[in-house]
Amino acid sequence: MTEVSRSKRGRRTMRDIRVFVPPGEILKLILQGDPWPYRRDPESYLCRDQALISFIYMMGCRINEALKVFKTQFDWEETPGHITVKDFRISKRTERILRREGIPRIDLGLPLDGLFSPFTDLILKWYDLSPGPKLFPNLGTRRAWEIVDHHTGKWPHYFRSQRISWMVNKVRSPLIVAEILGVKSPQTLAHYYKTSWKEHIEDLKGE
Repeated sequence: MTEVSRSKRGRRTMRDIRVFVPPGEILKLILQGDPWPYRRDPESYLCRDQALISFIYMMGCRINEALKVFKTQFDWEETPGHITVKDFRISKRTERILRREGIPRIDLGLPLDGLFSPFTDLILKWYDLSPGPKLFPNLGTRRAWEIVDHHTGKWPHYFRSQRISWMVNKVRSPLIVAEILGVKSPQTLAHYYKTSWKEHIEDLKGE
């Protein structure tokens, strides 16, 4: 594998994400991206990398959270039309909260049909190929970050932000989205949420 350093564009933050991007554009980024230049088994690794980005997006999660997921957490039977990722661990908590509440876990569904099913398909394609008990075995946080950056020109939190933005625009309640994602406070979502007047054009007409 050719060594590819982190992006030379400098450190990027939530302030660098200025617009909400619809799911179709996110899917294009994943499918039409610039694959990492693997020397061995490039098709298999491309499948993994597309699944990784899709998983981060669909779960609205941090990259280190995605890397901790085991295949046994996938439940095909609990919710019709969805695969439920069970006991998904939320990692970013203060020591005080961890001592009081423990490591928070959530269940979240991946749809098998509809607008987001192509992302689920990419995840399941890799699920069948993944050689270990973990969904993304033998992959560290730094390498995963570099893969996302190289493949899409974006960084992992970009996809978290876009997913949270879609959820808030759709559900219309940061409180509900915070509960779904296991976020302690809806105020935390403010760092990720992006929208525009066009997303609410009908409401803004006042009719």
